[in-house]
Amino acid sequence: AFSAAKAAGKPLFLFWGAEWCPPCAQIKSTIFNKREFQERSRLFVPVYLDGDTPSAQRHGERFGVVGYPTMILFRADGQEIMRLPGGVDIERYATILDTALASSRPMPEILRAATNGVAIAPADWQLLAWYAWSADNGRLVPEADRVDVFGRMYRYCPEELEAERGRILFEYLRALAAGAKAKGKTGTQLIGAEDRRLLVRDLMRLLGSREAIRANVENLLFAPTDAVGVLSDPASAEREQLVYAWRSALDSLSRGFEGLALSGPETINVYRSRVQLAKLAAPGAPLPPELLEEARATATRVLATAPEGYARHATANAAG
Repeated sequence: AFSAAKAAGKPLFLFWGAEWCPPCAQIKSTIFNKREFQERSRLFVPVYLDGDTPSAQRHGERFGVVGYPTMILFRADGQEIMRLPGGVDIERYATILDTALASSRPMPEILRAATNGVAIAPADWQLLAWYAWSADNGRLVPEADRVDVFGRMYRYCPEELEAERGRILFEYLRALAAGAKAKGKTGTQLIGAEDRRLLVRDLMRLLGSREAIRANVENLLFAPTDAVGVLSDPASAEREQLVYAWRSALDSLSRGFEGLALSGPETINVYRSRVQLAKLAAPGAPLPPELLEEARATATRVLATAPEGYARHATANAAG
């Protein structure tokens, strides 16, 4: 495949997945079958590698792949350009792919500049913000360095780049939560009072911004425990404030707005987030009966209307 890419003078796009993998099915049903992606596929050599096939893990070790799905854009000479995210809408995905295809700088160089306060272009910030850090496997940022690296990125990212700064904020909060857990501390013990106050302020702004909400659908669905947990103590005013704002952001997602339509699994996973928020708001208390009823009704309704194939596979997993 790399020989074919060299001969054609094109990059190579690797999709590492598995037939049984629900998130892989989600990508196939929400990204790969869309015209925007198919048009761009003419610009690269697309390769699908099923991680369950013979010798696949040898290639996985070579490229530092540990989870399904992973999508990597390579130059024809094998140099990695970008690890692409999965949980974004197709319009945004197409834009990120265009930016990655046009990039002439290696990601390590962009990251080094960004974390040292060197001015970089908005397109470079876009690549950093939408880089699939969960699939990085320590190739760009070792686990031990994540708090420092994401903290620097967040401080240096221009405030006017609202979507990019919001995504980097979530990576920073995720790293802080992991660091606190590793040290057996709470987030509020790990972060100074003034830093925490500023982070709470910025997260509140993000939760009230449509542009930031649209850029962070996956984070809003899966990150409340890390983000709210690391910035607030149980029963505190900050906890109550953040839980309320997060619920309001989920309400905006559920209602939908121009340029954003939730997939079936995302519609169901709104309730995953609501359950996490309920546990944060009242640790140890029974979940509200009305929340459970809404969650069950939504899962049943969305699954009943899910089309056959990959979309149904992903939806059934979310419902379960």
